[in-house]
Amino acid sequence: MPVPRVGISDVHWTWDPSVHTYYNESCHFFLIRFNAQRLSTADRVLTDALTESQLDAFSVYLLLGYHDALIRVWVTPQKRRRLVDRLRSRPDAIESVEEFRADRIEYTWASSPPDPSTIRSHRGKIEQAVAVLNSSGLPEDSGLAKELSKVGILHRVPVSDSSSAIKLYISLNRDRGEGERSPDAHHLLSTLNASHATAVSLYEGVGFAQLLVKAVLPSFGDVIPLLTKLETTLPAFRPLTFLIGENAPLQLDNIDIDWKEFSRELLDLEEQLGPLSASYIAALTEAKRLEVGEFYAQFQGLLDSPARRYFLGYLGARLSQSPDELSQQLIFIVHLESLLRRRLIEIGARHGGAAWLSIVRRSGSTDDIERSLPDPGKWTYADFGRVLKAMHALGWVAEDDPILGRRWRDMLPRLTTLRNTVAHGDLFEEERARAHWNQDWSSTAGLIGEALALFAELVARDGDKGP
Repeated sequence: MPVPRVGISDVHWTWDPSVHTYYNESCHFFLIRFNAQRLSTADRVLTDALTESQLDAFSVYLLLGYHDALIRVWVTPQKRRRLVDRLRSRPDAIESVEEFRADRIEYTWASSPPDPSTIRSHRGKIEQAVAVLNSSGLPEDSGLAKELSKVGILHRVPVSDSSSAIKLYISLNRDRGEGERSPDAHHLLSTLNASHATAVSLYEGVGFAQLLVKAVLPSFGDVIPLLTKLETTLPAFRPLTFLIGENAPLQLDNIDIDWKEFSRELLDLEEQLGPLSASYIAALTEAKRLEVGEFYAQFQGLLDSPARRYFLGYLGARLSQSPDELSQQLIFIVHLESLLRRRLIEIGARHGGAAWLSIVRRSGSTDDIERSLPDPGKWTYADFGRVLKAMHALGWVAEDDPILGRRWRDMLPRLTTLRNTVAHGDLFEEERARAHWNQDWSSTAGLIGEALALFAELVARDGDKGP
């Protein structure tokens, strides 16, 4: 959904911090300085990082001064890690990033926060309100808004009708050598109120500040008098001001009620596939996540093999459900035929000389093999299995051979249908591709993994790097 811009005079709702906490979200701020001449792309760089991190609650403030942006986010642990990774992956645009984690939050303008039992008993209403806010917005006079506001779960943010009002943040840090651990809240609020500050929110935590204050002042001219009063009232602390340089910053305050953190396997898969894969993984049902995670864990060794690109490509196609990508990644099955043919011909010639094919046909180890086995150039996967069975009987290949043993032999005929589907281009048809994902995945994924393992072994042994 588009990220709205919210000004000081715009009516909007915000969730009480305790509601975010209930849904395993914590509040973090990131103070950012861009490289020279990058401010024009700041919104895009930051919103890309935020949306790729699957965030539903954030504010982006472009600042006046040394630092260029301050962003506030509500994140789960994994979403925070994603965001940090995304921000640090843009050294071309971002020069420095400092973080602040808010451990205690007070909206001085709001009613008392609800206790956990109130949140639990209103969970259905919360999730109903989330759906309404995500679609059409929640009218101020709606019964749902009134009920949640009454119990302190949802707050209407104070607005200012003054065209000269400004919003700012102030960080307070203890001067070196001073013993006071944190600012006195009573003195701080008294000073803010005396300076006509409104909509004051206090964030106490660790990082680039000990205490972060958000406030609205009547005008720009009230900033220096406020800072002067703070220095007098709280002499042990040095204030640093972050002036917001736009009237309507990007602001989104949702709760992702359906979010489930990724398993260890899926986190690793996301890292292998890149940031765009996170949204695809997040969209999977719990059962599908389990299937994909188990497949990845079972065949994870392919990451260090010649089959790596097909393995990751197949998983990427599974997540995006792209017919084109699926067909392109399964083409290895056709290449596997040539690798097997070459390998079996080499084994036959080494053990049986020029007459090896006749020896295999006369081996009698496979029903009707003498009459029905075609020349190697026409072998199917079923034929590969029959030839291997004969070679096992002849002692040319051990049945426990790690590459061409009985396990692989029994698998080969099962590849025939899949090979024909790929070779005939059937999976380019969206309906056939959808059936592969929704109906055939549990039965065919393991087969594809085993085929990839055989492909990797043959390529590694023969030095064939693939197409």
